[in-house]
Amino acid sequence: MENPGTYPSKISAVLLLVVNLSVAVPLVLLCLDLQRSHLPGVLLLLLTGLFSNHLFFTTSYTIAGHILSVKSGFIYSASIDIQSIRKISRSRSILAAPAASSDRLEIQYNKWDTVLVSPKDRAGFVNHLRQVNPDIRVE
Repeated sequence: MENPGTYPSKISAVLLLVVNLSVAVPLVLLCLDLQRSHLPGVLLLLLTGLFSNHLFFTTSYTIAGHILSVKSGFIYSASIDIQSIRKISRSRSILAAPAASSDRLEIQYNKWDTVLVSPKDRAGFVNHLRQVNPDIRVE
């Protein structure tokens, strides 16, 4: 059985900045308006910021035996049989995915399934998958 390995997601500084600014700017503006209480809006923005950052910093990919586990916070979890992976290719897709960067890999598995991932150690991740399944095509 292969050694388990966990590969954290690469985090795009630009994407992290955009998400945090989109929360911080309205939050500051609400707090500066001393004429009215904006507690519900402030709480909603704080929760949105915490949730977004939680997703950024908890997205990871774990290889244990013949299973690739993809996790993103507490909202996304998938287990993929590595033997079912057919192809891995680079992707710049902006589709929602368990990836904290736009520098992604598209993993095609089974007949029609795909998942977008963004491991920080791309080469190590791909090599580890290919140790388990040498038939994976890498483009």
